[in-house]
Amino acid sequence: PKDQKNGEINMGWTTTAALSHSLAKGNSDSLFLGATVDSAYRQKGNETFLSLTYNFSENGGDTSADSLRTGVQHNRVFDDIYFLGGSLGYFRDDIADVSYRFTPSATAGYYFIKRKDITLSLEAGPSMTFEEIGGLPDDFFSITAAQNFTWQISENLNFSQHITGIFDPSDRRNYIFSSRAKLDTNITPNLAWRIAWTLTKDNTPAATRKSTDSTLTTGIA
Repeated sequence: PKDQKNGEINMGWTTTAALSHSLAKGNSDSLFLGATVDSAYRQKGNETFLSLTYNFSENGGDTSADSLRTGVQHNRVFDDIYFLGGSLGYFRDDIADVSYRFTPSATAGYYFIKRKDITLSLEAGPSMTFEEIGGLPDDFFSITAAQNFTWQISENLNFSQHITGIFDPSDRRNYIFSSRAKLDTNITPNLAWRIAWTLTKDNTPAATRKSTDSTLTTGIA
């Protein structure tokens, strides 16, 4: 998109796609594949965000990672800093025995900073969580809170970070926390080298499963 004057955030579409891959054969057989797509569309008074992250890996013929996370959110922005939004998130993780988790939510938020080179926002609101963990389906009223941060550190260096928490008001032990961060270093105007980190913590995981999973990847965006 064309640059806006006075440091205003760019309008229109912004999209990045990243791919990470590794393969080993011989005494050690392993495979890893990671793919991420993020899109944002901004107009005066409206903004839409789309995201998809998929990770798959095998080690010695056994699957050691198979997860998918997608999300869509639309915000109505007032005075450039306040917004009301609706979103739908989906998560599946075969290794963590999460068959599905849907989280429709409505949030109110505020941009503490909203410029072309840096943005910082917080939002929170009611949601519903529908999930099946360890073969047991469940649904409950929840509260969703999120924080988003982007920073164009220099002409060739970009950082972004996102945190989401889903909390069950009826059971303080039942919460899900997810976070991701990425650092892109430009190689060409359309290619970057990316280092990315994701973390998911389910405080009430399936039986015999650990509560926290994290992944560190590097690849081309």
